[in-house]
Amino acid sequence: GISGNIHPNLRYRALMTYSRSWGTPLIPSVKIRDQFSTMLEATYTSRKLNGWLFSGAVAYDKSQVIGDNTGMQVKVSKTFDIPLK
Repeated sequence: GISGNIHPNLRYRALMTYSRSWGTPLIPSVKIRDQFSTMLEATYTSRKLNGWLFSGAVAYDKSQVIGDNTGMQVKVSKTFDIPLK
């Protein structure tokens, strides 16, 4: 994976995985199965937004194990500072 900042208010994260499956010890596979997974995420925040975060991600799996899948995520979150006395 890799992550960084495109801009002071915009972060990114990219993950990628490749694997090969021979099955399990109890249920071995007749042939080797490949799987490729990738995900790209971006998060936006600003001091002006007072702790609000906006994030979006898209993911894709190309798999001979569980089939091909595509997914998307949208997230809005808020962080708070709790003063300790």
